[in-house]
Amino acid sequence: MIFLLACTTTIDGTAPTDDPSKRWDTLLTEAVTDDGLVDYAVLRADPDPLDTYLGWLAQDPGELEVNARLARGINAYNAFTLAGVLHHWPVDSVRDVKLGLFGFWGAGFFVGQRFTYDGQTTNLKDLEDVQLRAGFQDPRIHAAINCASAGCPPLRDGLFTADDLDTQLDAAMTRFVETRVSLDGDQNVFSQIFEWFGDDFTAWTEHDTICAYAAQYDERFAEVDPSCPHRFEPYDWSLNTP
Repeated sequence: MIFLLACTTTIDGTAPTDDPSKRWDTLLTEAVTDDGLVDYAVLRADPDPLDTYLGWLAQDPGELEVNARLARGINAYNAFTLAGVLHHWPVDSVRDVKLGLFGFWGAGFFVGQRFTYDGQTTNLKDLEDVQLRAGFQDPRIHAAINCASAGCPPLRDGLFTADDLDTQLDAAMTRFVETRVSLDGDQNVFSQIFEWFGDDFTAWTEHDTICAYAAQYDERFAEVDPSCPHRFEPYDWSLNTP
C-alpha cells in the first residue's frame, strides 16, 4: 500500500473564505466552447477560480439532499479532470499521464491522481464508479461527466445545479446521443461508453437495449430494429481542445 501511494500524486486546492462556485461557473462559461471543448489557455490564465473551487470541494458539506449531492459529485468529477490536465500540462491525451505503476490505459490519470472530496481522499475512477454510478444509478451521469478527451460527451459550459438537475441531465444525454451516436445504414453506431457501461443503460431503466434507450433522446432511433444491430466507435482519447 505504501508503495502504491508513492506512485500517486495529490492535487488539492486552496481553502476559500466563501463559496467560489459562481466564479468557477463564470470561468467555465468562458473556457468551454459551443461544441463542449475546452480552451485550456483560458483556465491557465486565471487559475484561482479552479484552485479555490477544489478547496471548497475538499470540505465536508454536511447533509445534502439527493439532487444537491449528485450535482456536487458531477461538478467535482469535471473539476478534478480539468485540474489533472492542468497539473500535468502540456499533454496531448490523459493517457500521457503516467505515475509509477499507474502507467497503462490512462490509470495514471484516473487512478494515480488523488483529490480530496467531502473530506476524504479519492480518485476519478472511485468517484465515478463508487460515488456516482453505484450511489445514484442514473445512466445520464455518463453524459454529464467529462474525461478531457475528444470521445467524451461534450462538457457543459457551467455547473450543474440541484434546482434544475433533472432538466440539465436530460439535456446532457440528448446532446451526447446527438453527437456520439449515429446511424450507418441499418446499423447503430455508439460511443464506446455504451459498450463499457452497457448495463447502466438497461438495468437501471425500463429499456431492454441501448438502442431503445437512445431512442428516447433522439428521434432518429425511434423506429430502430428491436434486435438493435450496432457497433461501437473507437474512442478518441486525444485532448478535448478546439
